Amino acid sequence: MAAASVVVQAWIAPAPRLQWNPLAPETIAAITACDGRLYNRYDEGGYIVWFMKERPVFIDSRQDPFPAQLVLEQIRIEQTGDYQRVFDRYRIGCALTAVGSPLASTLRRDGWKARSAGRGWSVYSRAGDMPLTEAAHVEIY
Repeated sequence: MAAASVVVQAWIAPAPRLQWNPLAPETIAAITACDGRLYNRYDEGGYIVWFMKERPVFIDSRQDPFPAQLVLEQIRIEQTGDYQRVFDRYRIGCALTAVGSPLASTLRRDGWKARSAGRGWSVYSRAGDMPLTEAAHVEIY
C-alpha cells in the first residue's frame, strides 16, 4: 500500500528533481513551431520520441536503428559547428541545440533564425530564402 501511495502521489504532484518533464513546454513549443526536418542531438532524441510522438527525430539513444557513422557525425557537428554537408544531405530545416554550442554559433552566423526553447536550448530554423547547397537526398535508417 505504501509503494502504491508513493507512486500515485508522484503522478499527481511530481517533484521537479525527478525530471518527469525532461522537455520544457518552451522546448515543445519551439520544436512544434519549426517547419522541416528536425536535427537533434543523440541525448535528446529519446525525449522527443517519447513526448512528441508525432515528430520524427534525426537521431536518438536507441542505438540499434542508427549506424555508428551517423552517431559519430552528430558528435562532430556539435563539437565543430560544421553542419552544412549533413544538413543538406538529410534536408534539415530546423535544429535543436544548446545555446552557446559551436553549432548554435555557426547557425546564427549563417543566418538561421533562433527561437528560445527554454532550459538553455534554442531551435534554429533555416531562413525561407536559404536553399540547400547541393542536390540533397534523404536516407532513412
